[in-house]
Amino acid sequence: SEKISKKKKITTMTTTSFPSLEKLYLSNNRLETIEEFPSIFPNLKTICLFRNKLFDLNDTLSNLRCLKSLECLDLAGNPCTFDNIDYKHMTVSRLSKKLRLLDDDVVNSLDRDLANLHFANKRRGNNDSSKDDSNISHQQDDLIIEQEEEGQRDDEKDDEKDEEVVIEVDVTKN
Repeated sequence: SEKISKKKKITTMTTTSFPSLEKLYLSNNRLETIEEFPSIFPNLKTICLFRNKLFDLNDTLSNLRCLKSLECLDLAGNPCTFDNIDYKHMTVSRLSKKLRLLDDDVVNSLDRDLANLHFANKRRGNNDSSKDDSNISHQQDDLIIEQEEEGQRDDEKDDEKDEEVVIEVDVTKN
């Protein structure tokens, strides 16, 4: 059962389990936590939590991490995403490798590499921030170049696979 406020907004979810539910859209409600979601919706692939009242990003991601099939997530418009420079990196690095959409943006291998690089450099805790920023910039450039080279190789493979098909049409009258 759900508790409904005067304005008919969902504030919490309780007890009933929906193990076969794969998509859940709860935008524009007043959810403050999703701690029950892994037990209520264990097989979610898509969850839209746009514009709720989720304040604690760590708590939210800890609960979402238990959703092993999660592929698409929308947390935009929640207080936990406001002014949080680590939001995207943290979300990409902490959730399943299956995550392919975050707030309607495609999550690719470059995003994962940059998230890992971001936190590796934070953990290292270099005191010389200008040196660190320069190092991150060079490492990001290297990752982007690698991604572009992979894309070019894929394009070349696609070109090799494509066969030219020519259709001739005779438009002369007898």
